[in-house]
Amino acid sequence: MIRIHLPHNYLGLVAGCLCLGSLVASCVSDDLGCIEDRPGYVEGNDIWLTFTLKGVPGVGRSASGISRADDSANHPEEEATAAENKINTDDMRLILFDDRRNVIKVLERKDLISFITTDGENNSRYEIKARINKAYFDFATTSTGDIEISLMLLANLSSGVTSSSNDLTDALFMKSAQWIAQQKYAFQPVWSADKEWHPDGSTTCIPMSGWAHYTIKSTDLDEATTIENAHRLTTDDSPLLMQRAMAKIRVFDNINKENPDAATEITAVRIEGGNAYGAFIPDFSQSGCTEWANGTTMVETPTIGTNWYDSTLTIKAREVGSDEGGDYTDAYDNTFTEAFIAYMTEASRNQNVKLIITTYSDNDNPKTKEWELFLSNIMIPVTDITRNHIYEFTVTRSMSADLNINYTVCPWVSNTINVPPFD
Repeated sequence: MIRIHLPHNYLGLVAGCLCLGSLVASCVSDDLGCIEDRPGYVEGNDIWLTFTLKGVPGVGRSASGISRADDSANHPEEEATAAENKINTDDMRLILFDDRRNVIKVLERKDLISFITTDGENNSRYEIKARINKAYFDFATTSTGDIEISLMLLANLSSGVTSSSNDLTDALFMKSAQWIAQQKYAFQPVWSADKEWHPDGSTTCIPMSGWAHYTIKSTDLDEATTIENAHRLTTDDSPLLMQRAMAKIRVFDNINKENPDAATEITAVRIEGGNAYGAFIPDFSQSGCTEWANGTTMVETPTIGTNWYDSTLTIKAREVGSDEGGDYTDAYDNTFTEAFIAYMTEASRNQNVKLIITTYSDNDNPKTKEWELFLSNIMIPVTDITRNHIYEFTVTRSMSADLNINYTVCPWVSNTINVPPFD
């Protein structure tokens, strides 16, 4: 663990001398001496924090009252499955910010001292205990003597995805939260040979992020010097909310329910065109994401990097039954036991993203047909594809043999991470 103790306002030293990504126990410069030798630094003068990460039960649309980020677009909420809630606690970064929301420490898995996991039905609880040298909190001490910090957690950095998470190190020291968001730290799903990607609750997990801000009395930190007295930053009513950095596409086959004589069923669904990459953190400097700067909230604008769009990208939806997510009731009170589900990175309404639906008609003239539909044409009102939302399509068929599609959108209920016990 790198430990430093520098004056709160001594940023010239940081800009001119520090390269924390490569520091181990060497001196910063010949003039200043080693960091550990600076006045005020005390080896082992650690503060303990305990983080409890809790996945929300996935019991379907009927659930309500779960704490989650506000959704300014008033979309109905829906809980997630256990696999969609999964956080790989061996695969995360916790970033600590000072009172000006500049980075003062990046905690990697090796910095997390104690680790316990308890899994229940569609619900996972992760308790992490970590310690940080008290010197770090000098950077976040205000004129009143209080300590103001922010915590940003990024999870599932390489669990079924490749990513630039190796850049999330102490080299970010004194970088602002907004600067970090604007870098669009990216991940790319590792697609299977048949172009599927889905969270499996084990090795493949949905990338997530969230952050919140806290004020601490310095006397409270003075008491958090042991693992047993770890400081609790939140209560059950004020968790650190986590959002999935991908969207979920769900298609229901309602053709024969509407018209039993149609003898037609959907046999496959895929998405063509989209962004090959997604961003862990929403760029909250852009319109539609600005509220995220004050803490995790639902966003209605995608965060997309230059040249991320790939017209050849193909994503195959997986057909799932009630054993993988429960029975579904769509926004129009139609009940289903099967659905086609795909997960994708964010996309703009101005990008060419197509939904390809394959149907088979078993009638006097059996045939297979593909229906090519631009999402911008069937998502009315036109909207972007944004993180932590479910885009749901219920397909029927008219007398003219065309497909009719009802559409709705709802946000996943956010994971909660209570900061401590971060519970």
